[in-house]
Amino acid sequence: MLKLKILGLSVCALSTGIAFSGTMGPISDSTRSVYVGLGGGFNSISVNNKLYAFGISNTFQLGAPTYSGAAEGYSNQLPNVQTTFSPQVQVGFQNYFPGRKEYWGLKGTYQFLNAHAVAYNTPIAQYGAYINLGTGGLASSAFAGNVLPESAQVTTNHQINLLALMGHSFSSSDLYMGAGPTLLGMQSKIFNAFPFANIDGVTTSQSDLPVSYSRTMWVVGGAGQLGMTYHFSPTWFLDFNYTYGATPYKTVKNPLKSIGKRQVPTGGSSTGVLVVNSSQSVAVQTFAITVNKMFGL
Repeated sequence: MLKLKILGLSVCALSTGIAFSGTMGPISDSTRSVYVGLGGGFNSISVNNKLYAFGISNTFQLGAPTYSGAAEGYSNQLPNVQTTFSPQVQVGFQNYFPGRKEYWGLKGTYQFLNAHAVAYNTPIAQYGAYINLGTGGLASSAFAGNVLPESAQVTTNHQINLLALMGHSFSSSDLYMGAGPTLLGMQSKIFNAFPFANIDGVTTSQSDLPVSYSRTMWVVGGAGQLGMTYHFSPTWFLDFNYTYGATPYKTVKNPLKSIGKRQVPTGGSSTGVLVVNSSQSVAVQTFAITVNKMFGL
């Protein structure tokens, strides 16, 4: 009788141990599964922005043209680094190689970054030449100037990653790495840019009204990810990962806009055109944690 009790206790203990280890392990014996997850990320967004300006101005005296000039140039780099917290959602698929603990997979993630890089009163240096139409327009003279925007902004809102993964499973955790394209939804804004010319040591505005631009765009880059998962039940797991994504420089080509002055130092008027373009590159580093639900296939 005592032997039977000991045997019964041993079976119960063994069954309890198997059940406990099963709750900490992966989903099941299924080799394929999909999962969805929700969580958040801590982001560091680095933006490099550079501005370009080109302008043409013609002056008139009593309706007759007197001077005509053109200039162009670039600003310095406008670096900016911001940190944000963002909600994140992900959807994934994984498929184990037959008889192995290694698997391949795909993962798509989305996060709302809400990052704003702003530079105020940054001059865009310009160099050009003008001709005196009163002398027949045969001689040209060099001059310098600048275009001064009140602010130049780059907003990075949306990030979508599509990653191909390779991973290895342990008893209750996985290690994986992945790479693929990243897509960033951005907006470039330039507010109240005024052109100035420096001729014979005198700096004068070339327009009574400024020019402003606002453009939205999607920029494609590349991303890599390193991650670890921890399965705390057969169908639920935590995903911890680090992602680095970056884009090349994207130039926003804005249209020419009219500029002009009703009164110039000589007593006449001026008309012309001005354009201000921005080029920006972005790098996003993210540490994310998501809670995920897995479904076997």
